[in-house]
Amino acid sequence: MQASDPRIHVYAGPDEGLYDALNKLALTISSGYFFVIGSGDKLLPDLEKILTEIRYSSDCGQVSYANAIFLENKNARFVPSLDALDRHMSIPHPGFIMPIELFRQLGGFDTRYRISADYDLIVRARFDNKNNLLLRNNNTLVSFKGGGMSEICSEEAQIENALIQLRNGLRTKRSVLNQLAIFLVNMQLRDGL
Repeated sequence: MQASDPRIHVYAGPDEGLYDALNKLALTISSGYFFVIGSGDKLLPDLEKILTEIRYSSDCGQVSYANAIFLENKNARFVPSLDALDRHMSIPHPGFIMPIELFRQLGGFDTRYRISADYDLIVRARFDNKNNLLLRNNNTLVSFKGGGMSEICSEEAQIENALIQLRNGLRTKRSVLNQLAIFLVNMQLRDGL
C-alpha cells in the first residue's frame, strides 16, 4: 500500500499530542478496523489476508493481533504473547487490529498516558471486558523500527506501565510502589546521586 493509494486519507488538525490526535482521527472513521503504524513501519503483504480472515471469521468484531518483524533486531520476528500482557507490552501496537466500534466503546486512547496509552488500550481490550476475545493470527502484519517513545523515554514508560497495571487490577498497589521505589533508587545510583 502506497501513500498514493486512493484508500489512504490524510487528516490534519490541532491536537494535544499523539494519542489525542489518534482519538480525533478515530472519530472520522465510520466503520471497519483501527490500528496504528508509525512513520518507519511497513505494512506487509499479509495485511489483506489478515483483514479478510478477520472479516469472515465467526469471531468478527473482536480484536486480532499478528506477528511483526522488528527491523532493529536483525529482522527478528516479534511473536506477540497474550500471556505476558499483564506484565509488559507483549503485543506491539503495529500488530494489533481493533474494530473501530470497540475502540470507541473503550474510550479510545487514555491521554493521561503520554507514552504508554497504546499499552493501556490493549490491556483494557483484553482485561476490562472478558467478552473481548483476542484472536491470534499467525501471519505477519508489519515490519517496524525501534526507537519509539517507549524506548526514548523508557523510564517514564516503565512508570506509566506500572500505573496501567495497577489501574487495571493486574498488580497490587504495594507491588507497584515497591517497583517504583526500586526504580527510583536505581535511577539515583545511575545518575550518581
